[in-house]
Amino acid sequence: EQTGALPLLEDTETIYTFLAPPADTLNRQSASFIAKYVSIDWAPHTVGLWRQHIFPNITVHSWSVAGPLPVMNLDQQVTVFEPDPFRANNITLFNTDVQLLNGVIHSISDILWGPWQGKSMWDTLLETNQKRGGDLSILVSLLNQTNSFGRLVDTIRRYEGGPLTLFCPTDSAWTTSAIPVLTLQTISQPQGLGNVSL
Repeated sequence: EQTGALPLLEDTETIYTFLAPPADTLNRQSASFIAKYVSIDWAPHTVGLWRQHIFPNITVHSWSVAGPLPVMNLDQQVTVFEPDPFRANNITLFNTDVQLLNGVIHSISDILWGPWQGKSMWDTLLETNQKRGGDLSILVSLLNQTNSFGRLVDTIRRYEGGPLTLFCPTDSAWTTSAIPVLTLQTISQPQGLGNVSL
């Protein structure tokens, strides 16, 4: 309710499975953790976290599903369900198969963190570049060049003021646009890319 995630669970047009951390699971988190994730800056991030717990299909106790499952944010997250004992990614599930009009709820003994947990935006950018076959290499190179003069990479590596969205031009976007080589050289100089990006 505090983060605006309630409509996810009120949607009766979608049949879903919800892996629900109970109160004692959340109570194990620190007060500062809870305060952070219900704050205005982080509430959208928290909604994304709960989307990691929602699957747009029904997975009941008697089923065992392995492999990448689409979560509600449309990402493919590898979540492996094991039937005996019933677990998801080695996290114990209990009070399973609570039937609802629009799906089923399983209580889960821990938070099912998304793949971004514990990673900076810089870490995620490097991983994404690798997964995409290196088609963000020009951006990564320019960021690294700019970092030799100061603050930009450190900014996206260490920033903790709230969730960020990073728009990443692909290599083809750089090479097929009207940006001349001279401009690329210019923005990789001190303050250049920082002024463009921040």
